[in-house]
Amino acid sequence: MRFVTLGVVLSAALLTGAQAFAQHPIDVQRLQADADYMGSLAAYDRMPKRMATTDAMVSAAKSAWALGLSDRASAEFQSALQDNSLGVEARARINLFRSIIELQEERLQTAEAFVQRAMQKLDAPGALRAKIWMVWGDVLSGLQQFGAAAEKYKLSLAEAGDEDLPEVHFRLGECGIKLGQNEAAKEQFENVPLDNDRAPEAIRYLAQLALDQGEYQHAQFWLNRGRTDFPERFLDSWVDYALLQAALHQGDRTAAKNLMEAANTQYPPSDFWLSMLNATFQASSWRDADEILKKGAQ
Repeated sequence: MRFVTLGVVLSAALLTGAQAFAQHPIDVQRLQADADYMGSLAAYDRMPKRMATTDAMVSAAKSAWALGLSDRASAEFQSALQDNSLGVEARARINLFRSIIELQEERLQTAEAFVQRAMQKLDAPGALRAKIWMVWGDVLSGLQQFGAAAEKYKLSLAEAGDEDLPEVHFRLGECGIKLGQNEAAKEQFENVPLDNDRAPEAIRYLAQLALDQGEYQHAQFWLNRGRTDFPERFLDSWVDYALLQAALHQGDRTAAKNLMEAANTQYPPSDFWLSMLNATFQASSWRDADEILKKGAQ
């Protein structure tokens, strides 16, 4: 009986210890920090609600968010906001997270309400305010209010740290295009560093802006730069079409012909930009033929 009793006690002790380990709030945070989002959320769900700290709620919310459970994430963030002892910055961050979730779910009016709450009482300029201004700009862009969005991005630009500056420049550039402010947009895209993830997109925008403004040498420069520095992002038919346009407008028919012939071996006949490329080259050939006939008639 004594052996059985000790065995039962030992088993109970081991079980209790395992449960305590799994249910400790710090484990929810640790698992989330280690990107074990499923484990973090499971540990949180096993924990008695009375043990849940605000930090654990936030970690559970982030884990749910990472798993695509946006409604669950919103609910946990909202629970964390009930903590009246939250500081101004902590409350601002949680409201910012709520705003981003609503933005991702395209509930733009709700997103704007949360981003406004995030800015409340946050008086000191800095990286957090810069992120809030940027998300506010994103919300306004989603609402097609590009002028107002640009103003928020400019406020973000004034306070952003080095890590966020390229992203703000990029988004301000996109706003400039929407507003027809091409020179301002170009300046913003040129401020995106080549080692930034946004660089390939910025280069494509710069090439498109140059084409639209008839700056064909600049367009050619940016497209070739893109193919050199980011080949996997510039091996598509639009790039060949744009390069052909640049070559034709600079009078380089040999380069244009080589581009056309190469493109017809790389893309299927149904490709839209290949069709545009072939039509553009053919039209230029007809124009050249007309010019020759006119000169002959003279």
